Amino acid sequence: MKSKLLCRCRGTIERKETFVEGFLLTADVCSKCGELGLPLESAKELLWLRDAAKNIDSRRKIVRIGNSIGITLPHHSEKVGFREGELADIRLIGEGEIAIRAKELRK
Repeated sequence: MKSKLLCRCRGTIERKETFVEGFLLTADVCSKCGELGLPLESAKELLWLRDAAKNIDSRRKIVRIGNSIGITLPHHSEKVGFREGELADIRLIGEGEIAIRAKELRK
């Protein structure tokens, strides 16, 4: 039987995906107080994502491409997995918001 980890507030700690500083990461989250801790790999990923975001975060103009519209990505986007000619998954996450994920991630 697996023992449960307890937070100092006596809540149960669960490992799950959650947003940390706007990035989706795996974290240990308390079910009672919501406090979270990052496993080593997630902490390393957060540092890498912070650095990558400095080069990619920006306002982009929506442009017409034939009968469609599109948004260009800065060349730094290749560092996080977006490459010309490759497929990407696009998902509506809210009014006026979409999430784009590169199909193949190569770090």
